[in-house]
Amino acid sequence: MEIIKLRGYILKKIPIKEEDLLIFLYTNMVGKIVVKARGATKINNKWSRIIETLNLIDTNIYKKRDYFYLTESKVIDSFFPIKRDLNKSIFALQIINIIDKTQIDNNPDINIFNLITKTLNAMKENNNIDIIFLSFVLNLLKFEGVLFPLDRCEKCGRELSNDIYFDYNYGAFLCNKDSGESSIDVKREKLLNLENYIDNRDEGLLLNKEEILNIFKILNYMLIKNFSFSLPDDIFISYIYN
Repeated sequence: MEIIKLRGYILKKIPIKEEDLLIFLYTNMVGKIVVKARGATKINNKWSRIIETLNLIDTNIYKKRDYFYLTESKVIDSFFPIKRDLNKSIFALQIINIIDKTQIDNNPDINIFNLITKTLNAMKENNNIDIIFLSFVLNLLKFEGVLFPLDRCEKCGRELSNDIYFDYNYGAFLCNKDSGESSIDVKREKLLNLENYIDNRDEGLLLNKEEILNIFKILNYMLIKNFSFSLPDDIFISYIYN
């Protein structure tokens, strides 16, 4: 029986049968994978602390017939500073949910795995939750190859200035001359700084509430268009306006 050693984030868990759970993991080696944890719903079972959603674990799995099974495992990071903060935990769970909704099984991408790690570590240490969240979504779209170009107008091909306009009809950025009523204005420089925010924690990146909401609308549009998945705007809007 071959044992596979993996490091992964617990995305979600679903009860099956009477005592078992299906565990959805996003791992460094095989991407998203579903494994069985036998007896995981028993009282005082060994899995209860290990398989909490959001945990980063090291685990050994093996395959039997058509299923992978969880065996020896340990918690690497439980992200307790996030879990004890209501707002941080809400946004962190949204990050995990986005990974679950956008990633297909057995399609590893170390860039996305590292992005999750950097994002959650940034969230532990920083209270700019909305900016960290937007930076995560922006980078995820970049790694998925569906990020809109920021250098030239989609309609006329003219080089874009710092003032750019995302147009819903084109699903891309336009210059000032080609923008219309369906366009949302943002600053190109701020989008580029937002992309690098998780790595640099650039304290010079200042976004007002309108800018944050506009970027959220743009990124949400791209998620809907490419993954048929929408972010819960009520949670985000409630956070930035409270």
